[in-house]
Amino acid sequence: MSILSERPAVTRLPVTELGPRFGAEINGIDLGRLDDGQVLAVREALVAYKVLFVRGQHTLDDAAQIEFGRRLGEVTVGHPVHDSGDVAQEVYALDSQDNGFADVWHTDVTFVRRPPAISVLRAVVLPPSGGDTNWADSQLAYESLSPGLRAYVDTLTAVPRRQPRVRLLPRPAPSG
Repeated sequence: MSILSERPAVTRLPVTELGPRFGAEINGIDLGRLDDGQVLAVREALVAYKVLFVRGQHTLDDAAQIEFGRRLGEVTVGHPVHDSGDVAQEVYALDSQDNGFADVWHTDVTFVRRPPAISVLRAVVLPPSGGDTNWADSQLAYESLSPGLRAYVDTLTAVPRRQPRVRLLPRPAPSG
């Protein structure tokens, strides 16, 4: 860290892009043992790629995952409605065999007043094959719309009704 700055020097991470517009993999780091420069590099990679995959985090437990999250920013309750049982409140334990949201398209708690900026997911048990998590870039999807469809979408407001369903409504006309 410089005497002139509170910001640590950015560390270069071994990043492999996975797609032309979003998604990357970072190899060779331990999320539980990052220095300040590495944390800053992870944050910058999140901004650039939106989804990061970091394999081999076998020693990362709930406490280390929460601490890593704190180093990225403010940590919220794992899920404001679902009770994950005997885990820290910052953890949302999800089991695909438990009729949870693991096997349906969803966004992570975007229905709350101040949704989290980042979700930190950690696979604890994986099947021998499959078990994939799919990601979508809603900003890229929006930017890919035709001008007419984008103008129409701009008139809509998403209103969460029940988790995970969302109903789109026309925006109210501006008053005044």
